[in-house]
Amino acid sequence: MYEVNIPKFIKVPVSVISLLFIFTIPYPRVYMGAYWFTDVAAGFCWS
Repeated sequence: MYEVNIPKFIKVPVSVISLLFIFTIPYPRVYMGAYWFTDVAAGFCWS
């Protein structure tokens, strides 16, 4: 297989920012009533 070596100084910030988005975006949607809490919890379990 072909393997790409991504430098750690790029991989760590991208991972942190991605996790920040994953865990912070659903909460305002629940607060504003766009989704039910159970829909967001199921989305976390599904992924």
